[in-house]
Amino acid sequence: MRVLVTYGWCRSSYVALRSLNSVGAEVHIADSSKYGMCQWSKYKNSKSIYTSHLVSEEDFISDIIRIINEKKIEFLLPSHDETTILAKYRNRIPDNVILPIDEFDKLDDANDKYIMAKYCSKIGVPIPETFEDYKINNINPNNFPDSPLVIKTRIGNSSKGVFYSKNRLDFKAKIEKVISDYKIDEENKPIVQELVEGSGWGVSCLYWHGKLIQSFTHKRLEEKVLTGGTSSLRISKSNRQLESYAHKLLNNLSWHGLAMVEFKFNEKENKGWFIEINPRLWGSIALAKASGADFVKSLYIAATLGEEEALKNVKPWKEGVVARWFVGDMIRKLQLLKSLRIREFFRELYSKTDIYDDIRKDDLAATFGQFLYYFTKFLKYRSTNPTIEGMVK
Repeated sequence: MRVLVTYGWCRSSYVALRSLNSVGAEVHIADSSKYGMCQWSKYKNSKSIYTSHLVSEEDFISDIIRIINEKKIEFLLPSHDETTILAKYRNRIPDNVILPIDEFDKLDDANDKYIMAKYCSKIGVPIPETFEDYKINNINPNNFPDSPLVIKTRIGNSSKGVFYSKNRLDFKAKIEKVISDYKIDEENKPIVQELVEGSGWGVSCLYWHGKLIQSFTHKRLEEKVLTGGTSSLRISKSNRQLESYAHKLLNNLSWHGLAMVEFKFNEKENKGWFIEINPRLWGSIALAKASGADFVKSLYIAATLGEEEALKNVKPWKEGVVARWFVGDMIRKLQLLKSLRIREFFRELYSKTDIYDDIRKDDLAATFGQFLYYFTKFLKYRSTNPTIEGMVK
């Protein structure tokens, strides 16, 4: 089939490109940038430019339809936040094009951290203690514990929109700045939660019309941003407790498509908490594939041949595989040096790596394309993790 993969610059889309290529699909790439992994990969069939949905949803959809018609696309695989936008305008996508994602309302709710936290609490999936009895125009720090808290906007991926306070006074200054910077109103006020102690974990799943097809679990070892966010180093590792929570959540949602549910887990107390859900491809998907869980291949088979054939493709995955995101790791190391955490810097230099998310010896142009993407973003925003208008709200 002729497949279009959107948001082609990033490593998760690159994994999708390679997986689809392995099953004989003709893979076309689209993005709002000309730089990126897929755009520069030798495995793509073509690359196209569209208007970012953050600039104009209407122009984005018009561009996608144009590309579909030009390339005679039969299968559309979104990679990031544009997944929800494509679901929103699903009726504009030609009927003959397979779009293997859930409905807009469900994706929209899944992206809202407050809605998902409340839903998890309702169905018995633990969440950190949450403080919501406050007004944004009259914040009294004495109504909050004098301990570390997490302040999160309702919408935002990776570490974007996530802030940490040390005590009451610090909390008041932080939350007022968040409300001011992002022009947040009372209806969409930030989520305030206790800062739970533990490691970050992810349970990745493929569901097909409410039925679990494939599941995979990893533990975060290092993160690109020192305060938390996207993992730069992770290991495949089972966790029955968190897997039961993730499956309970997605079963109750009668999920359809891909999703990765994030948790914090305290191994000493054997206690876990739901943090958020990524209702789309996720950044660490290269580890799943390297461990034997090729989610994109399974998704493609389910969409084209049916769920029973997809189940036949699922094999036991290997624990103990360690994957590193090279560019993310470089960004982390620079932060360690800047923070004068020299001992930690050298200790991490010698940590184990089995595979890299973003380096393939047979396709080094793709790695170079990713470097160019980050370089151009840094020149424009003076940041390796810019928050562009519309990403956080």
